[in-house]
Amino acid sequence: MGDQQGAALIIIMTVILLGGLSLALDALLIKSKRLRGDQVSNVTLIHAKRALIAYAAMQAAKTPPPAKAYGKLPCPYEGFYRNTADPLDDYGENALEGACSSTLGFLPWKTLGLPPLVDGEQAPIWYALSSRFSTGYPAKASFLCDQTDLTISGDPEKYAAILFSPGKALTNQIRASDVTAVNLIPEFLEGANADLDESYDKSGGVINSSFNDRLLGIKCSEILNVLTQL
Repeated sequence: MGDQQGAALIIIMTVILLGGLSLALDALLIKSKRLRGDQVSNVTLIHAKRALIAYAAMQAAKTPPPAKAYGKLPCPYEGFYRNTADPLDDYGENALEGACSSTLGFLPWKTLGLPPLVDGEQAPIWYALSSRFSTGYPAKASFLCDQTDLTISGDPEKYAAILFSPGKALTNQIRASDVTAVNLIPEFLEGANADLDESYDKSGGVINSSFNDRLLGIKCSEILNVLTQL
């Protein structure tokens, strides 16, 4: 009887131990997947940032006077979200000239000459633009970096544009296809990032069940540094 109880106890302990190991392995795999997703998101944001700065330089270099546009960045894409096998087929900017009708939307990757850009969770990159950068300036001398532009909470810097990796949909977010960007803002972005003002939030960089936006800003000075070389 004692031997049977001992054997049963060993079996139970083995099952518990194997279950614990399985949970630990699952946790490691989830963490590893999340870290890979974070790396993809970070690299994608950096790639988009470099493309936008290059766009501003090309606009200034190729446009003849008196229509020079120093510091011009493309308008966000305001059109439909395509949640299909080819989800971003038409993501170009809506306004090629003049002020943008919206300063928050999807990154216009087609206008930038990029392939479709998505983050580590396969969500399209979002893009906020300071309104004065939608037209640019006719001369380098008038391109100033001391005006009020976009801000990120807790950060004294001013930004010409801010890029967002929205991450996976949270429990209260529904990312329906064939819906325009303006109607999807709260379905991709959270908190201060979705309220359509010029102040945005990193939430201390903490990703949790109610906030998972990642932000990368483009400083006015980063654009100006390139323009001074033209």
